[in-house]
Amino acid sequence: MDAPINGQVCVSTPQDDTAASGLSLSHSIAPEVGSDLPPIVQQRLDAIQSLLRYEGTEHYSKKQNEVAQKLGISLRSVQRLVKAWRDLGIRGLSGRPRRDRGDHRMSRDWHDFILKTYREGNRDSRQLSPSQVAVRVKVRAQELGLKKYPSHMTVYRLLNPLIQKAQQSRRSIGWKGSRLTLKTCEGSEIAVEWSN
Repeated sequence: MDAPINGQVCVSTPQDDTAASGLSLSHSIAPEVGSDLPPIVQQRLDAIQSLLRYEGTEHYSKKQNEVAQKLGISLRSVQRLVKAWRDLGIRGLSGRPRRDRGDHRMSRDWHDFILKTYREGNRDSRQLSPSQVAVRVKVRAQELGLKKYPSHMTVYRLLNPLIQKAQQSRRSIGWKGSRLTLKTCEGSEIAVEWSN
């Protein structure tokens, strides 16, 4: 356990302790620090510490797989966590959220092309599906000689809010099969049994 310095707990990385003791992991985190950590960081810290106890042994790769399964991440992500732990200490275990989270990572040109193609394809009585738009994106990329272009799933994600909005705004009164059904604003259907 690291000793307090001037009333503060000093936490060293395994790299610092390795040089001093020759072991892969010869320290533990002070209870004061561990209690302030977010649950995900604490879980990662415990997993990495248990993994590093096996470093240099024949059971290390098996333990890596167990840690990956326990954390619900890939083996490569476990290796990245170990590297981050060695390089940055606890700061390396707290994941940084992406700055562009929730945004579509595509150029404004592709974004506009996809929306324009879908809207023009669904004008009047014509109907263009998202998969047909994805095909048009692929064709356009081939025409421009581009190797990277939005995938079909990106096209679906971009068009999904438009499709959902269109489905909500549609309210049909009419026959469905052999029965008359009414569709409410909430989207549920009511079968008409009789009328005045």
